[in-house]
Amino acid sequence: MKVDARDYIGLSMWQSDAGRRLSARQLADFGEAMQEIKFHVMAEGMARGSADVDTASWGIIDERTVRDVLQMGLGWELYRAREERSELVLAMRRNARLTTRPGDAESATYLSELRGRQVARLNAANAQISHVLERLAASGLAAQAAEPPGAGVDDPLEPAAEDQAPVAQPQRTGGR
Repeated sequence: MKVDARDYIGLSMWQSDAGRRLSARQLADFGEAMQEIKFHVMAEGMARGSADVDTASWGIIDERTVRDVLQMGLGWELYRAREERSELVLAMRRNARLTTRPGDAESATYLSELRGRQVARLNAANAQISHVLERLAASGLAAQAAEPPGAGVDDPLEPAAEDQAPVAQPQRTGGR
C-alpha cells in the first residue's frame, strides 16, 4: 500500500482509506514513524516551522509503501534511542568514578541524585529501544541485532582520583 502524501489533502484522504485497510496498531506505528521522520527533518535542518516540517516529511514519504515508511521512521527512532543510550552509559561510567571530599554531604547527595536520574533515563532509553524493536518485528521489518558497545551499566568501575573534574552529562536531544 503506497502512501499518498503529495499534500495535506492527499495524506488526509490516504489516512482515511488506510483506516479501513490497516489495523489500529499499524496506524499507531505509522504515526510513530511519521513523528520520527519529522524529528529527523528538524534535526537535519531540512525545514523549520511546523508547516515546512510537515511538507518536507510528506515529500520523504510520498509514493513509498507503508512498510518503507515504518522501516525508515522506526529505524531512525531505534538509531536515535541507541545513540542516546550509548552517550548516557558513557557519562554514567565517567560520573561513577567521581568521589567527594570526606564530609561533603551536599556533593555526595548531588552525585547520588544524579546517578538516580541517569539510571531512570537509561531505563527509559532501554524501554524505548525494546518498544521499537518489538514494533519493527511485529511488522516483519529488519532491526540491527547487535547492541552497541556499552549497552549495560553492570561493568565494574574504577574509582576516581579526588582531584578529577566532574563530567558533564550529554544534553538530551529531542524525542521521548
